[in-house]
Amino acid sequence: MESLYLDKSLSSRFYLMMRMFRMRMQEGTPIKKYIDEFNKVVLDYQNVANSMDKDHLVILFLCSLPDSYDSIRDQIFYGTDSIAMDDITSILLSKDLLKKSHMESHGQSEG
Repeated sequence: MESLYLDKSLSSRFYLMMRMFRMRMQEGTPIKKYIDEFNKVVLDYQNVANSMDKDHLVILFLCSLPDSYDSIRDQIFYGTDSIAMDDITSILLSKDLLKKSHMESHGQSEG
């Protein structure tokens, strides 16, 4: 499997691209963990391919989020003509931090 990542053949690029297209964040998965997983797959792909269109990457990531992120996704899609992946991850991590802070202040802290 490791040799697959080092090989820049069409089959390696295809395999890694399919991994990206099939990624779906499960409800309840911490957003930081999912962002890390997504970024690893993107880096693996970029190691065997020249590059990936940044807009396609953003769309792919946003579409992989569960339905609970619909409002955030809509705000991003309809609120701007262009946005960077770093901006999206910053928004999502900030919202997650606010949510955790709100839960802790109301005595509903997660373990």
